[in-house]
Amino acid sequence: MNRKKKKNILFIGVVVFCLILCGCTNPNDLEDKTNTISEVASDEKTEVIAEASSEVFEKSVPFHQGIWEARSYDRAIGWYEFSETYEGRKLDSNEGDAKAFTYETVDNQQVIFHFEEGEKVAEYRFGENGKIVTLTFEKDQITLFWISHGTLEDIGGLGLTFSVENVTPSGCTLICQQSGGYVSGDIVADKSFNLLMFSGNSWGWSDLIGSPTETIDIQKESNTEWTLDWTSYRENLSPGRYYLCFQIRDVRNKGGDWDSYYYRVEFQIED
Repeated sequence: MNRKKKKNILFIGVVVFCLILCGCTNPNDLEDKTNTISEVASDEKTEVIAEASSEVFEKSVPFHQGIWEARSYDRAIGWYEFSETYEGRKLDSNEGDAKAFTYETVDNQQVIFHFEEGEKVAEYRFGENGKIVTLTFEKDQITLFWISHGTLEDIGGLGLTFSVENVTPSGCTLICQQSGGYVSGDIVADKSFNLLMFSGNSWGWSDLIGSPTETIDIQKESNTEWTLDWTSYRENLSPGRYYLCFQIRDVRNKGGDWDSYYYRVEFQIED
């Protein structure tokens, strides 16, 4: 046998061996290798991958996790908070308490919300990018806009936790703790605010208190506090439950590039 034929036979043998090896590879082995790569990746890379995957909006239910702003006739009327499962909470803008619910879908056309007081059924339709959902109920229609990875306590998902101290009928001290969150710029809070007050049988809003041009910078990974006094704008508050409501912005550029969110903080005037 000449040298050329020997080379051809050797080449064919190598090809056949490779094909046999590939055919015998266990799919689970490939999965194990993939998992190993993920496990040895740095924490920073893992966080980036997790964050990127959470930004994938699918036109499917359960609805994407986070806060969705509810609008009717282009007017904000409240928020829906959806979890990773078929659960959530609903907060109307002129109410003090959130309502928990579960939900389900029927034939990929209807969504049924189960509240403690009963059910609400709506036809649902996704917008083009999956971040908009139109809900058509029997008597009205609302549109949900996804706005953040937050909760009803931290609507912007900016890693903010609020508490109130030194509460008197004339004012209080508002304390904001910032840690983590999805922050893209500087966090700026308005010093002006509204009060949501329960009077008689319903909640109602006060006029704007303070100057809308005054702001305070919220320091990251730290506590920031400021004193509120409403006596220049209204009388002392009577005993009862109240909410401070104010705007917070995630400012990327002071020239006009920011996201704004409305926060509320509950406090109580004791007898």
